[in-house]
Amino acid sequence: MNIARPLPRRVSPAEIGPSLREGWKTLRAVGTPAYLLGGLFAFIGTLLIWGLQVAGLAPMTLPVVGGFLLVGPVSAAGFFGLSQAARGGSRPRLRDLLQGFRSASREVWVMALLCVFLFLIWITDAGTLYSFMIGERSHGLLAILPLTERTLHYVLGSGLMGAGLAAIVFVVTVHGVPLLIARRTALVGAVGSSVRAVFSGFVAHVLWGALMAAVVMVSIIVPPLLALVLPLFVYAGEAFHHRVFPADEIDRSPRGA
Repeated sequence: MNIARPLPRRVSPAEIGPSLREGWKTLRAVGTPAYLLGGLFAFIGTLLIWGLQVAGLAPMTLPVVGGFLLVGPVSAAGFFGLSQAARGGSRPRLRDLLQGFRSASREVWVMALLCVFLFLIWITDAGTLYSFMIGERSHGLLAILPLTERTLHYVLGSGLMGAGLAAIVFVVTVHGVPLLIARRTALVGAVGSSVRAVFSGFVAHVLWGALMAAVVMVSIIVPPLLALVLPLFVYAGEAFHHRVFPADEIDRSPRGA
């Protein structure tokens, strides 16, 4: 594997719109397999919301839904396997999705485990805060919303704690995961290049991350939407990544940089 660190191009917020359009074009080319993988995550999101309702922990829904965003990068290898098949001129099938996961390097899975680990930290912190700030069982859809002072303080407090973890995951994975899947660099190089890219085009990346988080969070609360929104934003993210790290550009950074 290449150990050089690819150098990012600086991007502006103007790149977001074209990336979304390109992502939609890719999603239409990939079709059903992408919706099925998105549907799997929608099903998991539904189970999370249902489980919180059954357990009487409805106010934890928003923090848990926010934390669920952390595991999104886990799906990238499968989605990219489908888009690679589409670009190759073949009709994407489920076997291409599975091949995407099978061909992922160990570094990709290390990154995925990091995301899952941070998600578990988020959930643990949200649960601990819940026991201190609310401490009683609540059921019903209205209990999800921060309509009372206690619930509002809980959502804000857990959101502030989770924002730090979410920022770490975004900065490390937004370009780190695609670079590892493409085998353009090793783990340390991917993380370093991703961090450098985010801070070189800071405004564009902040807007991109905020848009993605807001839309995906709403979609998790309305799970059927996630089957469409998740693959759309994965492919839009792939297009955005290629604007920062063009696939046809030779990595030109020195090997120890």
